[in-house]
Amino acid sequence: MSGNVADKKMLIRKKFLEVRNALSSDQVEQKSRMIQEKLFQLPEFIDSKVVHTYVSMSSMNEVSTREIIQYCFDQNKKVVVPKIEKQGVLSHHLIESVEELEKNSWGVGEPKTVNNFPVDELSIVLVPMVSADNLKNRLGYGMGFYDRFLSQIKTFNIGLAFDCQFSKNMLPVEPFDKKMDVIFTESRKVT
Repeated sequence: MSGNVADKKMLIRKKFLEVRNALSSDQVEQKSRMIQEKLFQLPEFIDSKVVHTYVSMSSMNEVSTREIIQYCFDQNKKVVVPKIEKQGVLSHHLIESVEELEKNSWGVGEPKTVNNFPVDELSIVLVPMVSADNLKNRLGYGMGFYDRFLSQIKTFNIGLAFDCQFSKNMLPVEPFDKKMDVIFTESRKVT
């Protein structure tokens, strides 16, 4: 990785994490609901049979996915969530209830039991992000988990972010960075 690009990403990541962390829990809840309503109307979501989603961390003010997970259950969709493995990769597990989740050492909800799910059967993937731009570029947390995962599959990838995380300028990108197919914020849909 080019040191210059890595340094730029680190500074941008720090800025947007600070901005997002300044949101109140009420703002996060309200804005998340607006994003969820847009997502639920997306044809690719409506047609999906298996939804892969991150489990949002309220401590990090991420776009909430708990309601999305419950909505998927209510719509008879299968829900698959990631688990961070020691090798720096994600494994993927089918869950049937949010009660099956427990926080790992980073505070991320993960399945308590192993129920591996084949990633080639995923319909869509909901992707967390620190920042996004109008070209559907995504800046993650810098660990590369999702870029590695998304490079192995052919699914419809949906980024979820708040307006305050949106960069007016193009984000610095590297060859391994994966673009989203669509990004939702509370006020926009970037396609």
